[in-house]
Amino acid sequence: LGEERTRTHSEALAGRGPLFDQYRERKLLDYCLEPAAQKNGLTLPEAHLLLCLRRFGSGGRKDLADFAGLSRGNLSVQLQRLGAKGLVSTAGARTQEGGEKQKTISLSPAAGPVLAELENALEDFEAARLSGFSGEEQLQYAQLSQRVQDNIRDVLQ
Repeated sequence: LGEERTRTHSEALAGRGPLFDQYRERKLLDYCLEPAAQKNGLTLPEAHLLLCLRRFGSGGRKDLADFAGLSRGNLSVQLQRLGAKGLVSTAGARTQEGGEKQKTISLSPAAGPVLAELENALEDFEAARLSGFSGEEQLQYAQLSQRVQDNIRDVLQ
């Protein structure tokens, strides 16, 4: 691959509302993650899934797929690809509630350096989002964002 970067749709960049906001956030995240992903031989979906695994921890595939925004089939494909790269492993089946057998998914030690680079890219993402904010503005933004997230959790619980 050359120096391609994540493409954005110009009308979506200018749009207003939560869907456009979500689009721009996703595109900025992709833009920041892409160099680290390419450096480590990963696709963007693989990089996203590694980060989701790090944050989500050990849970069922259904919950992980939901958290990562993937279908269960797509999750399986991405896990196989990451497994072939030596970044994740799946261990024997354990029985979940309802009798469903579930394999344990874990990050391998080889994922550590890759995740460190992806985490640095997340820091770049946050820095880009808050560029030009004073320290006081960043604090106010963090406090307001926390309140918004609390409201969302209250509604979804």
